[in-house]
Amino acid sequence: MSSGISLEPQFILIKVTDANSGVSKSGCVDANTLFGSIHREHKLGYDDQSLKTVGKLVLEKPLRTFSFKNGEALANLDFAGLETANREVCTLVRKGIRVWRTDTGKIQTDRDMPPPS
Repeated sequence: MSSGISLEPQFILIKVTDANSGVSKSGCVDANTLFGSIHREHKLGYDDQSLKTVGKLVLEKPLRTFSFKNGEALANLDFAGLETANREVCTLVRKGIRVWRTDTGKIQTDRDMPPPS
């Protein structure tokens, strides 16, 4: 991705507000899902400039608090199930452990990595 944003850790803890109802929820999502919702909310494409814009919008939210009005953006995040999805992962993230899913679907953490040689 040319936005300069690292996709690791893959899972991040976010707080999302449905701007239509005012309801806020916290949960863990993978970075690509969050990026996809930002693309939908701001009607951005996937060209280099749009990717940079998404990266900038993410970096502007250091507390990872986002507000979405677009129904497709909220659905992409599974807003209805945000608090219950990825519970195992969210427990680890809340402890400050970096988490991602391997190509085989296995959950891996930075604690699973061998020490640098």
